[in-house]
Amino acid sequence: TYQVDSQPVYVQATDLGTKLNVNDLSEDELKTFFGFVLNDYVTADGLAQCIMDWTDVDDIARLHGAEKDDYIKAGMLALPANGPFRDIEDLQFVKGMTPEIYAKVSPYLTTLGEGLVNLNTAPAPVLKVLPGMTDQILSTILSLRSQGQRITSVAEVMGAVNRGRRMTAAQQAQQARSTQALSARAAVNTNQVLLTVVSRSGPQAKPTRLQAIVSRANNQASVSWQQW
Repeated sequence: TYQVDSQPVYVQATDLGTKLNVNDLSEDELKTFFGFVLNDYVTADGLAQCIMDWTDVDDIARLHGAEKDDYIKAGMLALPANGPFRDIEDLQFVKGMTPEIYAKVSPYLTTLGEGLVNLNTAPAPVLKVLPGMTDQILSTILSLRSQGQRITSVAEVMGAVNRGRRMTAAQQAQQARSTQALSARAAVNTNQVLLTVVSRSGPQAKPTRLQAIVSRANNQASVSWQQW
């Protein structure tokens, strides 16, 4: 919190590599995420299908999903957008999303950023969704971080997973595939930071929010997105 002309200005910086872009996730990835966080794979399956029905362009509901008619029958306040989520808060309108579930899952989700997950900072529920991720790889990443070691590459993680282990040609091929899949969605640096600034012109005034994504490439920073 900063004081500007005697008024408080609240500033928050968030590494977008610690979150999952809900608009980029497949149905299986959504199911994996909700199942890991909620430890309830029936609810996870339903939520994943409802989210996919919310964002797809048709009005045909999946087996455990919901489309416009289902929302109308349930007397819900909002109808599926048939497009991507604009704000993560819109998840609250999805059928099956309770306030309790939203409180658990929303800290790990966003609608912004390029979708790369930072292996050095992302929490376990975010890491779990990465392609090729296994419980052993996840445990290795968390163990390296708990020891204060900074991860420099996916290959380093895979080397730690298989240290001292003799691998067959088939196992080596599988490791190569896992490394490639992980590398496509993982990063080891903070490349995008979401800055959120909230201020008021006076004690009774409506708050104004500015969000800006600061991206880093070749040690140069640029503001790539912002909203008043």
